[in-house]
Amino acid sequence: MSDYIQNATVLSSQPQVRQQIVTPSGQIIYTNSVRNLQDEFVHQHKKNGLIERLYNGLKNLTGLGVGSKKVKKVIAQAQNGEISEDQARKTIERYRNSQASSAQAVTDIFSVGAAGITFFGIKNYIKKCAAAAEINEKNILKELDSKLSSKFDLKFNFSNFINDKQCLNFAKNSGKITAVAAGLAVLAGATVKLFSTKINRIGSKEFKVDKKDYNNLATSQDRAMYKADKKALKKARRKANFRNSVGGAMNGVMMPLAMLGGGIAGVPLYLVGNSLNRYFISNHEEKNKSFNSYVENLKNDSLTHVAVTTALAIPMLKKAKFTSTMESNLQKAVNRLKDVDLTKSDFKGKTTYQELDEILMDSSDIRNIINNDKLSLEDKVVKLSDENIFAVKFKQISGDKSALSKALQEDCPPTRCALNPDGKTWNLTEIQDFVSKNLDGKYEVKQCLGVGTVAETYLAVGSDGKEVCLKILKKGIDEAKINADKTKFINIIKSLDSNKYTQEQKEYFIKNIDDLADGILKEVDFNHEAKAAEELVKSTKNAKVVKPIKVQNGIYVMEKADGISLKSLVELNMAYNLKDAINSKNAFQNEIMKENLLNSIPKDSKLGRLLKDVKSNNEMLEIVENYIKKVESRTPQYDNIRLSKDDFNYLIEEYEQVLVEQFTKVDKNGKTLHADIHPGNIFIDINALKNRKGGKLSSLTSQLGYRNSSNIFTLIDTGNVVKQSMDQALDAINLTSYIERGNYKDIAQYVVKGAKGKLSEKEMAEIIEKELKELFTNETTELGLVTNEGLLSITSNIMRKHGVTPADTQLNLNKAKQSASNSLSEMIDQVLWMNMAKIDGVGSAFTALGTTTKDALSMMNKYKQMQSRQEKLNLAQMTKEQIQKFKNNPNMPAKNSEEYLFYKLKQQKQAPIKKIDNIF
Repeated sequence: MSDYIQNATVLSSQPQVRQQIVTPSGQIIYTNSVRNLQDEFVHQHKKNGLIERLYNGLKNLTGLGVGSKKVKKVIAQAQNGEISEDQARKTIERYRNSQASSAQAVTDIFSVGAAGITFFGIKNYIKKCAAAAEINEKNILKELDSKLSSKFDLKFNFSNFINDKQCLNFAKNSGKITAVAAGLAVLAGATVKLFSTKINRIGSKEFKVDKKDYNNLATSQDRAMYKADKKALKKARRKANFRNSVGGAMNGVMMPLAMLGGGIAGVPLYLVGNSLNRYFISNHEEKNKSFNSYVENLKNDSLTHVAVTTALAIPMLKKAKFTSTMESNLQKAVNRLKDVDLTKSDFKGKTTYQELDEILMDSSDIRNIINNDKLSLEDKVVKLSDENIFAVKFKQISGDKSALSKALQEDCPPTRCALNPDGKTWNLTEIQDFVSKNLDGKYEVKQCLGVGTVAETYLAVGSDGKEVCLKILKKGIDEAKINADKTKFINIIKSLDSNKYTQEQKEYFIKNIDDLADGILKEVDFNHEAKAAEELVKSTKNAKVVKPIKVQNGIYVMEKADGISLKSLVELNMAYNLKDAINSKNAFQNEIMKENLLNSIPKDSKLGRLLKDVKSNNEMLEIVENYIKKVESRTPQYDNIRLSKDDFNYLIEEYEQVLVEQFTKVDKNGKTLHADIHPGNIFIDINALKNRKGGKLSSLTSQLGYRNSSNIFTLIDTGNVVKQSMDQALDAINLTSYIERGNYKDIAQYVVKGAKGKLSEKEMAEIIEKELKELFTNETTELGLVTNEGLLSITSNIMRKHGVTPADTQLNLNKAKQSASNSLSEMIDQVLWMNMAKIDGVGSAFTALGTTTKDALSMMNKYKQMQSRQEKLNLAQMTKEQIQKFKNNPNMPAKNSEEYLFYKLKQQKQAPIKKIDNIF
């Protein structure tokens, strides 16, 4: 027995297993014994996690390093007596250390990456915000002084002053900024290191006890030893997690080192520190650590260290150099802007379209109609149409949400039928006679569906029993009327005060009126609309488009659109929510909620006008119920059009897909876009919306870019479309990035394409480029936040100065985007309204406000994500040359260049600190 124990003691430094030993007298004792080579290799091999298994496979495939294949050969050599068992065990140990080192190395890549992104991202962000505060310091201090001089709540204002003053001081302290960034980098590095090492352990037996080592738990003593060792391994795992967290934190702590010498000295120093950190802190396999053992580890696992160094060195050098250059150039930009006062630019102001809108709407004849309080809304629509069709179009597209604007989108009074005396049913005799005469009596008119600015639409049933829509021009609307109204408009321009407008400006306005007239003339040409619908069907997959059937004798016969218009749906949904509130036993008795509900309904909406000055709850309920019945009578296929907040959220997400397809997707063969997606031109199939499948899974697959069109939407009124070639679509998409980077060269090339003027396109581009460069880079004129719309306003005014008229396609595309954006706003407003409508006290007001903010941000972020995904998919449509130009555009200023930083800071100049937008 003593021989057994002595043998176990001698071998106690070797890998042990629990074993029963039966003495000659029959007594059972428990001791340790050494695993044989094969068992020891299997034991160590089972510790491999996801990363380690992949690394082992690479070593076996390439023959580099100590992989499992080499270990097996060494074991075979030991078993054949070619080498000693001790040499074989050392090889197994090297194999395990190499495997553990690979896992640490890969997780360090993730950890260092997270720490670096956090450190450089936060540091650069704060630096830019600090620069914006520094160039506006005079204005900020003026604001703070005015707070101190306030007669109200002096203590509160003084507190604000101290806080804002501290913020300014912090912004100027580079050391504090670095410390904050490093602190956040520590959290990022530690978290990612811990998480990634836990992920690697999937499938690993490193901290698991094998029952076979305990005689399969045959006795109580076996089980006791098993539990004790299992507990010890849990403790070892916690220690390993702690060490990994500390190692990851150290990756963040050392991050400021990378900035030394612009990265040239700092990055190598950081990588050495990271390697030492990985060995001395994270590597818990080796008990006796020393610098010599660290060097030996480098030799034994050189493959891992070279790979990690390469993976980290290049991006870190780039980031450190970028940041160092950015800080230097940022300070130069600040010095140029800090002590100057910018004056207003001559090129900032209204677009030509906006100015023409104001000129016409401010003319005496138009103004007299709009401001005449004795006229009903319907009378104003009729008189405005009779006076000038251009005024009607301006008001319809304006998006000002006035009652007149909303009526022009869908609720103009009809000219070929009339309400019966009961005020509910229609007399369709006149329109039926017109249809019977011009369509050979094959269609029976059932009801008026809607009336727009140039045409009215009717539901009819054909001789085959199928429902169709008939679109017919309103009385008095034809080519002659449009040309006559164009002449009126031109005469208004000619009569403008010559002291205010030069002859060249007037001629420029007239050229634009010609273009606007061409667009309206296309709307009254039903053959053009039918052809455009066929082209739009080919380009639109995420929505239906009403298909044409025929055009005959001034009547456009088309498919019937499924559903209800967005305009009607929004107001109907408000009516349902209001009805629920009135019927509630408690809610509508609460005056706060009642006031909030009524105030949140747009006063110029149809429902808002009906509820004007109504006091009694019963009277209000009757009006709301009658309104619901009237709207739903136009859509008899639906029994109850009531949407939840989830329904609207889903509707918004689907509509955003439609917009992405319309305005972001690039088709290599060109595409046709709907140029007027206002709320009256979008129909929503309620059944398709409510019967959607998939729920959260559907939403997830949609976000990943995989989706089946639900055909919730149908687009109508295709008379106004924009045709885009692939190059035009790419240009329109790229314009956003041109503006973001201040790329005045490509902006100039974009805006002159198809423009009209006395100069050549090249000459026009050179002039606009020169003017934009001066505006973006001078230290005298203000710039303000440059958006797509604002930039096109600037270029429009530059072009006007030089007698250049922009191309029709660009003007129409921007009007189309504005119209579609207005429709999206209608949907988003509805979700936000549903949140705010539930307010019944102060507490719920705060809750609703928080939910509303969260919902709005979520919707905007989803839309941006959809656009970003589509832009990446667009690359598949491009040639290699186009991709190269898209990714490596030489005209794009670098984001750390003085030119770019000055351009971005100039947009912030003279803005109050609490209104400074993050535009970097």
